[in-house]
Amino acid sequence: MLNKSVIIGRITDDLKLSKTASGMSYLSFSIGCDRPKAPNQDRATTDFIRVKAWSKSAGYLSQYCSKGDKVFIEGRLTVIVTGK
Repeated sequence: MLNKSVIIGRITDDLKLSKTASGMSYLSFSIGCDRPKAPNQDRATTDFIRVKAWSKSAGYLSQYCSKGDKVFIEGRLTVIVTGK
């Protein structure tokens, strides 16, 4: 099976590069993606999607991107279900 997601949006957080206990770099941030405005709405809605980038991708993003920049993200979607 294939699990591939493509997201285009703007970075909503300040990017801070972190490392795991084993030394692997990662970034956790969110991207805001605007939906087109529906005819019966006053304004467009925005989806906020949590993203985690690892290793070289994390280093590149932290060096060259910042809050408000438009980015194209391609990766795998993971859904975390919390208890009721």
